[in-house]
Order: sequence, then structure tokens, then C-alpha cells
Amino acid sequence: MENLLMCSPNYYDVTYSINPWMHPELEVDRTLASEQWQNLVELIKNFLGLKVEVLTQRQGLPDMVFSADQGIIFDKTFIQANFRYPQRREEAKLYASWFKKRGYKVIHLPQKIKFEGGDFLFWNDKILAGFGFRTDKASHKEIAKITGKKVISLELIDPFLYHLDMTVFPIDDQNLIYYPGAFSKETRKLIEKEAKSTVKATRKDTLNFALNALVHKKKIITAKGLNGLLSDLIAKGFKIVESDVSEFKKAGGGVHCLIFSI
Repeated sequence: MENLLMCSPNYYDVTYSINPWMHPELEVDRTLASEQWQNLVELIKNFLGLKVEVLTQRQGLPDMVFSADQGIIFDKTFIQANFRYPQRREEAKLYASWFKKRGYKVIHLPQKIKFEGGDFLFWNDKILAGFGFRTDKASHKEIAKITGKKVISLELIDPFLYHLDMTVFPIDDQNLIYYPGAFSKETRKLIEKEAKSTVKATRKDTLNFALNALVHKKKIITAKGLNGLLSDLIAKGFKIVESDVSEFKKAGGGVHCLIFSI
């Protein structure tokens, strides 16, 4: 991971509700949102040492800022998301156009199979894949066929934690942090089986978007408000910076939601 794609929040807002975080009656401070987004960009460049490419947001697509949801990339191929909700479906087309212009092959799953990028995490030469709210389990088989990788299906059960990247944070190829309450009993057993070791997050930290984080070479950027996990991560040798993305939390997004690894 050397480059990240992000989308400028020119028209970010909460104008509809498709998850429990979204309340259109609560005003978004767009000036503050822009400042928070720019501060995150600077952290990514200066703290992590990564490059950031920027896609311009289109008016009328307020959730387009959440780049991680738009699909997944494998071997110079962009697999375009099939969003669950119609309000977001135009976003993925614009991302697909961006990738196509840069030489990526763009492919689609069958339209009836819903899948969103926020439910897929590449980890230890496997793919962790969520299902239950935004992504159909049937998509996991399709992704396995395309990538040739083992896909581990994880069932999400908490409507506030509707994407996998809100509930699981792989900190390296063997270890991960996760919130057990986000998953079915069988899924919790599966996670413990697959990981060499795990750290269990609290619901409070998880709802503060602590696991919706970005890691690169023992450096982590996470949302402001980290509590119980801080000492665990420092003990493991990580350097941690908190980034205030509170305006994006109003739409159900954190740090990882705002980036796409390319």
C-alpha cells in the first residue's frame, strides 16, 4: 500500500437515512467536515508517508466521500460495488470511470448480488468478508472466483456496525482487533480460529470508530476517542495518531471509510 484514493467532501451532507447513524434533521458542519478531511489527508502524507490521489465529489451524491465502500481492487482490476441502497449506486460508476481511465480493468458482479467494499478486508493472503446488512453472502463465492483467494465469511448482527471494516481491524498479517458483539457466535469462533492472536475491543471504542482505522508499517491513524485499545497497541510497538472525523460519523463513517487503497 503506497497510494490511497480519497474523495473531496465538497458536497458531503446527510440528506437521507440508510443506517442508524444518519439523522437528516441534524445539520452537518460542512466547513468543519472539510477541515477534518484535509487534516486526515495531511496525516496520511506526513505521518504514514503515503501518497493521496483525490477524486472530486459530484453534487447530489453526499456519501461519495466514503471511498472504501466503492468496491475492491485485485491485480489491477476494480470490482465495482453493487450498493444495497439506490441512493449510493451512482457513486460506484464514477469511481469505476476513474479507475478505467488509469488502465484498470473494471468488472461487475451480477446486479442481483449486493456487495460493498466496506465488507471486504485483505488479510494474510486471504479475504475477510462480511455479510448480513449491505453485502450478500453469495458475493463471497464470486469474489473468491475472481481473486483465487480464500474468502472467510463473517456474519454481522449489529445494525450500527453494518460494514466489516467498522468491526475488525487487522494490525498485521497474523493479528487483529475485533468487537465480538458485532458477530454471530459461530463467526466469533471462526475469527479466533483464523487469527494467531486477537485483541477484543469494547463496544464503546467500536462505536467511536476505533477499528475503522488505517495501519501502515506499525503506524496507525484512528478516529479521535480511543480508550481501552491505546495501551494494548502501544505495548505491541505501534505509534498511534488520532484524527477527528466526527462530522463523518454523522453518516456512519470513520477514518478507513474515507480511504481506498490502490
